[in-house]
Amino acid sequence: MPPSALERALEDGLTPGDWYALLNDFVFFWLDESRMERQRHACGDRPQVLLTFDAPTLLEKYGTDAFVSPINSGNARRKPARRGLSTLMPYGTWLANGWPAGTRHRLPAELLFRSAIPVQAPYLVEMRDV
Repeated sequence: MPPSALERALEDGLTPGDWYALLNDFVFFWLDESRMERQRHACGDRPQVLLTFDAPTLLEKYGTDAFVSPINSGNARRKPARRGLSTLMPYGTWLANGWPAGTRHRLPAELLFRSAIPVQAPYLVEMRDV
């Protein structure tokens, strides 16, 4: 994410360095297979491993560390979405209230955890080369 592109999309007085530091505190998961496929294709011919996790089991154990984002928070190219301190919303808050604009029907683009996630059963369901 180039700082010059990111800078135009930031709110709340954040700098690109602030945004990078914020994102580096999280583990990210795609919730939508088509978004995951776009990301995978963006990586070109580099080998990839797809890890599939059981989201309900993760949320049961690590839900207090779970957040959601309405956007791909790690991408600021081509018309970057605005982002700021409220972009990464606690999962429980989103369940109770929806997004700040009051839209409950829009699903999150990302599920994030501010904790380490074990790459093992019962959380990890599948691991395969893609």
